Amino acid sequence: MPTITRVRTRTRAATSAVVGERDRAAQEPARIGGPDATDPRFRARREAVTDERRSVGRRRARAALAVLTAVALGFALVRSPVLDIDDITVLGASHTTEQQVLAATGLRAGGAMIDVDMAQVLQRAEAMPWVRAARGERSWWGGVTVEVAERVAFTQIVDGERLLIADDTGRVLEVATIARPELLTVEGSEAAEPGQQLGRRYLEVIEVGSALPPGVRSRVGSVRTTPGGAITLTLRSGGVVVWGTADRTDAKLRALVTILGQVDLERLCTLDVRVPATPVVTRC
Repeated sequence: MPTITRVRTRTRAATSAVVGERDRAAQEPARIGGPDATDPRFRARREAVTDERRSVGRRRARAALAVLTAVALGFALVRSPVLDIDDITVLGASHTTEQQVLAATGLRAGGAMIDVDMAQVLQRAEAMPWVRAARGERSWWGGVTVEVAERVAFTQIVDGERLLIADDTGRVLEVATIARPELLTVEGSEAAEPGQQLGRRYLEVIEVGSALPPGVRSRVGSVRTTPGGAITLTLRSGGVVVWGTADRTDAKLRALVTILGQVDLERLCTLDVRVPATPVVTRC
């Protein structure tokens, strides 16, 4: 009986050990392929995530390559002869030649259309002496058009054989050698060059000359101004109009028109309108 009891005791212990081992095996993930104890489902999921990331990376790389290819093709297209300047048209230029406009604006046939900045082109055109305003447009079919509106000559500053032609704003348009009798002739000396503005005293003369009606202006042969701003008008029929400074223009003009229309100007020496209310006529 004691022997049988010991055998039963060993059997229960062995049974407990076997059951405990099974429980631990059920609770621990299966060991597959050596020391890696990862569950096959987890490993499969991890590999799927890795494959998805690689697929996304490849798609992004292909998209970036497509964008770079499109940019390269676009750059090649705009720099190709397909989109260059084939024809340049200049309109409205009379005193300014087409070659001068092209040189000033930088436009040239064969240049890339993408390089044409129309705002800059028009700004450069308007900086030319004779150009008052400019407008333009470009066509991607290869044409560029620039239309200019030129200034109108108003006065000529006589300095010996040198004549400065200027408009009614005092902008110097050109240097000439032949006088133009239809312009207001001002005797004086001025160092301004084409594209620049006349000095202040000449601007005052232009202001007075602009106020003269055509019938009076045609009777004025020339105008003289001093550095102090005193203005005198030499009449073609003889005599001098002492205008004084460029103030009270309207009142002086009314006095001048009245005298020219009502007074005999024979042997006229001076007609002083510096005090418009009491003009003074002096005969030679």
